[in-house]
Amino acid sequence: MATITITELRPSHYAVDIAGGRTRTHHEVDASDRDWIDGIGGIDTGTLVRASVEFLLEHEAATSILPHFTLRDIAHYFPMYPDTMRQRLAAR
Repeated sequence: MATITITELRPSHYAVDIAGGRTRTHHEVDASDRDWIDGIGGIDTGTLVRASVEFLLEHEAATSILPHFTLRDIAHYFPMYPDTMRQRLAAR
């Protein structure tokens, strides 16, 4: 199981560090485009970023995650991402 550490760098911009076994990766996430995901209005942006990174780790290794990306980039590679986030975050 990977350990995910999220640090807000400035509003809507986060540093994400993923540690699992001998592997450590660093990523920067721009979440300023979060509004296009309908139905997540009341969710804290940090929570959304964490859930998004967890989603990515379910679909690829941490070393395959882009070093810099936006939430919309995730949907480009994984079209099911917006629906998955709506379902997961509705349960929180």
